[in-house]
Amino acid sequence: MPRERDLACDLVAGGVGAGAGRPLGERGDAGRAPLVAFVDTMVAALVIALVASGVWGWHTLTERRSQPRPGEAVRIGVTIVTNPERPDEPQIGRVETNSPAERAGLQAGDGLLAVDGTPIRKVEDLPSMIRSGTPGATRTVRIRRAGEETEIVVTPELRRAIREPAGALLDAAPTPSCLADAVGYVQTLSRWRGAWVAAFLVTLLWLVGLRAQPRAPRLWSWAVAALGGVVLAGPLAWWGVCIGVGGRSVGGTLAAELAQPTVLLLVGLMAMRQMTDAGLLGARIEPVLGARRAVMLGFFYLVAVNVRVNIFTAALEAFGHVHLSAVAADGSVAYGFAALGWPGRALLTLTVVGAVPVAEEVLFRGVILPRLAPWMGAAWAIVASSAVFAVLHEGFGNEPFGLRAADAFEIALIQGWARLRTGGLTAPITMHIVNNACALLSRW
Repeated sequence: MPRERDLACDLVAGGVGAGAGRPLGERGDAGRAPLVAFVDTMVAALVIALVASGVWGWHTLTERRSQPRPGEAVRIGVTIVTNPERPDEPQIGRVETNSPAERAGLQAGDGLLAVDGTPIRKVEDLPSMIRSGTPGATRTVRIRRAGEETEIVVTPELRRAIREPAGALLDAAPTPSCLADAVGYVQTLSRWRGAWVAAFLVTLLWLVGLRAQPRAPRLWSWAVAALGGVVLAGPLAWWGVCIGVGGRSVGGTLAAELAQPTVLLLVGLMAMRQMTDAGLLGARIEPVLGARRAVMLGFFYLVAVNVRVNIFTAALEAFGHVHLSAVAADGSVAYGFAALGWPGRALLTLTVVGAVPVAEEVLFRGVILPRLAPWMGAAWAIVASSAVFAVLHEGFGNEPFGLRAADAFEIALIQGWARLRTGGLTAPITMHIVNNACALLSRW
């Protein structure tokens, strides 16, 4: 049985230097130790430079933190209500004294149109959009005041989170048309830049695969069917609940969030069954680790890699004068409903901690990865499937891809490694569930 190795060594040796179809870890360690030694020497040198230059020191431990603690949130100090004259437009109900909003000049009654150019389509959108920013980083809010539109620059800060009384999941808010809202949902998905980049990557991998294996069984048609089902399932579920309760509701949004991974899982399971029956998923996968050990090693690798990456990032910011913002909280349903009651939290937990990890692992590590490994080599297959996975985790907006996609890519690399090391999905699914559970708990 090959002995365990550093993840970075496995990836480099298994992909760049290995022949196609060679299992992960087949080559010797002779060429890998110098690479790891070089990286760790660079890390040690950067730590010394950061301390010697004064960038790191006691003051870095006493400076004000930039991430919320429990009970806090990134806020501007306003309460949001529905505009009685324009049901689709949120407006400011109250501005807190000595708050970022008051200092910026926002007033009660201002209609809220957009943040940093991204339209605010529902009352629930603004809190999640503000929370997705970094404390101290300016945001441009477009408002309507006295019939005229203008832009105001506001600087969010960490403030005590407001916990409103939990409402019923199916409390309906008025909407001119459930169908129009569902169409708007689809239009929002059309601006999902991650989906467009993923489509480009899938097309590229498909063309390369045709050249390498002209008569290979279909793979990407299953992926397209799964992602297409996700795009359709959300709006349909939202529209159905909207029709049923007579308007917009928190339950409708939660139902849409649950419907998407459910469809992804069903298509992924069908693809796995057909490919397993055809003997396409077991090739070149030689399990050498148990699931429990793979999970422990995977999280160890994750910590070890993050320590190195954080040191390189700190050095780049300090000596290269490049600002890399922290990973922002996303604008998903996990951030949009601070006042969820227990039924809502249970449904959200089922989605984020249950349906999403299982569905994504079945598709990416259960279907795509083992189908790429025989002709790409293990490491390149992990990298390719992780790249598609990562870009799909990038949110909406106009900014370039950032650290959120990078983090998803890093985690996907480790989950792909666990899949090939164990020969099954237990380890990657477990790691994915733990990661999502920790992320969700940190938001509440």
